[in-house]
Amino acid sequence: MKQKTFLEKLYELKAFLKEHPEQRIVYSDVNVDFLIMKTKREMYEREEQEHEQDRQCTDDFMPASGVPF
Repeated sequence: MKQKTFLEKLYELKAFLKEHPEQRIVYSDVNVDFLIMKTKREMYEREEQEHEQDRQCTDDFMPASGVPF
């Protein structure tokens, strides 16, 4: 949930800087687009990781893939 809030704040900052270009010098050390991309990637990877954990069987059975029965 923290990442989602952080992402929203980044979008707010991006919109602010678009409306007030004179403030860009204050935030010149912050690469907003890169942070947005990085945060989205981290959220996607975490979601994939959670999805993968949900798919695992609880009895430690690992199904064989590509082996016909």
